[in-house]
Amino acid sequence: MKRYNHIKIINMSEKRGHYTQHGLHLNKIGKEWIAKKTANFINNLFANQKPVLIPMKWEEIESEKIQQSTGLREKCGIRGKGMK
Repeated sequence: MKRYNHIKIINMSEKRGHYTQHGLHLNKIGKEWIAKKTANFINNLFANQKPVLIPMKWEEIESEKIQQSTGLREKCGIRGKGMK
């Protein structure tokens, strides 16, 4: 029956207490039941995903600036703290 991958079928409750007197609509208890079932499905959907790691480019830029400034200091004969 699974024709579409983006659709999930939720089996409805057969409990009489979840429906109105005429049985066509969900009552308050039935609506809470279906809302909890939907929320649990959504939580499980996101809980099973692995987080996507995004590389931070600014770290690479900062390390390049440090290397460039260190190289410039060495060319000019400037010594920083702790250097002899």
